[in-house]
Amino acid sequence: MKKRLLALISTTLFLLSFLPSSVFAVEAISSIPVDDFATSSESLESISLEKYNTLLMAWSTIPGIPSDRYADFPSFYGGAYIDENKQLVIQVTEYNDNILEYFADLIDLEGVRFQTVENSLTELFEIKHELNERISANASNPLSLSAQDSLIDGTGISISNNSVNLYVKPDSVSAIATDASVDIIESLITGLANIQIVSFESHFDDSSIVKINNSNSDNIAQTSAQNLMEPGQTIYMQGSSYYPYGIGFWATDAYGNLGIVTCGHGYKDGYFSPYKNALTGSGSLFGTIMPPCLFEDDVDACFVRRDVASISPQRYVSGWDFSLSSDSTATLAQGSTVYMSAPASGCRSGTVTDTHFSPYDASSGQSNRIPLEDAVLTTCYAAGGDSGGLVASHGSTSRGYVVGIVSGGIVPRNGNNQMYYAKVGPILYNLDLNVW
Repeated sequence: MKKRLLALISTTLFLLSFLPSSVFAVEAISSIPVDDFATSSESLESISLEKYNTLLMAWSTIPGIPSDRYADFPSFYGGAYIDENKQLVIQVTEYNDNILEYFADLIDLEGVRFQTVENSLTELFEIKHELNERISANASNPLSLSAQDSLIDGTGISISNNSVNLYVKPDSVSAIATDASVDIIESLITGLANIQIVSFESHFDDSSIVKINNSNSDNIAQTSAQNLMEPGQTIYMQGSSYYPYGIGFWATDAYGNLGIVTCGHGYKDGYFSPYKNALTGSGSLFGTIMPPCLFEDDVDACFVRRDVASISPQRYVSGWDFSLSSDSTATLAQGSTVYMSAPASGCRSGTVTDTHFSPYDASSGQSNRIPLEDAVLTTCYAAGGDSGGLVASHGSTSRGYVVGIVSGGIVPRNGNNQMYYAKVGPILYNLDLNVW
């Protein structure tokens, strides 16, 4: 069995080096041409994302929020992604005139491609859930925990490949060709269909490296003005000391209070607690960290209520020269472009590679080792100190949409840290907030 498993791992990693991301048990069956009115890549992507979000809104079980997880998906729907030409690709397990008519009633199909696939999106969720359950079971077993911690980086779903991803740390087959590693992988994937092994080197949880020594004025001095707090700048959360996090976006709570949204994993790690003060970059009081602070399932966020009225909310993101929409957010598909603004790395862009990423965190101390189960993995660079920063999509030359906030990152062997973020929809729903 081990020889067969090693052959599977070797073949999978070899194929991943050469296969285009859009080829893995899928068949293109139609392409509806695009008129010349939208020829730029940015315009095409914006149009495709609008159609994608329209579909999600039609199926979503969260009122007013386009969800790619909490939804009544059609049984024949396999997912959707943005291809290299910035066109929307809809995957279906069967294709006929009735299915084409179904989608035509929901969106304009101009420029949309269809692909037939083996698994529905619901089936992929089920396979990934079983994989995560096996990881949790191994994490509770001392005999397998050490080997698993040194090997697994997470799980996810490749929509374009119609498969479930198992992320492993080593970057070569020889590095995982040990009895312990083979036993772990065997226990995780045996009997599960459509598992794709993806290789990373190591994982970091940003909260473990943002600590500062004390709260004196030298440590908390920043260039941001006291009365102007822009998405992507720094806010300091009070615990035993003050810890820097990124400002994701401004929001209002159920009582109409203004404040900012940042990540919540510092609460889980004991770095700050609810009802503590938060400071601006100039060291002045901003407001109060309000419960609940969440780092679980698909939410890594908390709300910091503004207590100083002279501090003005901001939608403008100077590094990207756009203003965030106040009346709508977006959910990104695989292949979409992300625009990050965060304190340590500044403004960076990248591409969405996995819209259902579950980072495996060996340092979390939790028995299941997967505290965040539905994040979005990207190729965008990020570093320690970026947690909580803004992640957006670019809807037009002057308008952006909040899609989430920075949660952490994966570090491949090439050293280009790949950021993952918590989605805005579940954050707003679980914290009962609205984007300001």
